[in-house]
Amino acid sequence: MIRKIKNLVLSDKRGSLLKNYSALKKKFTIKESIFSYNKPDVIRGMYMQTGKFCESKLITMIYGSLTWVAVDLRKKSKTFMKIYKIKLTKNDSIFIPKGYAHGSISHKETLLHIMTDNVYNDKKAIKIKYNDKSLKIKWPVKKKMIISNDHLSYKDLNSYKILH
Repeated sequence: MIRKIKNLVLSDKRGSLLKNYSALKKKFTIKESIFSYNKPDVIRGMYMQTGKFCESKLITMIYGSLTWVAVDLRKKSKTFMKIYKIKLTKNDSIFIPKGYAHGSISHKETLLHIMTDNVYNDKKAIKIKYNDKSLKIKWPVKKKMIISNDHLSYKDLNSYKILH
């Protein structure tokens, strides 16, 4: 299940310490650690990996503000095709389990730390258009959004076997 993680943040005159990894009660073995910087109004995703490359992610906002969007694509799930929108600000974390396609839109300049339990394999990725008509995601865009040509080339969800 998608969930926001309650982080332990300790602050004093020296600065602060954020502890999030131990907040996960279940086993989560880190295979990749990624930092992602975004300018304001950047849309990334929607995407997920499949098969043995399916991955969970623990995402922590270092600074900034964004909305993380995820959709449950686990066919046998009670929440299949349910869309989640979670706003993250400084020191917030979110856990995205296997089987969820996800993406984000930044509201301010942001820096994220992303830990995954699998290694990325582009050949095993499902890449869904951010404006896929079957998902009907209402992105909270205030200005003109910034999206890469690669992300603009993503396919409609119906073109993947996951729904068939």
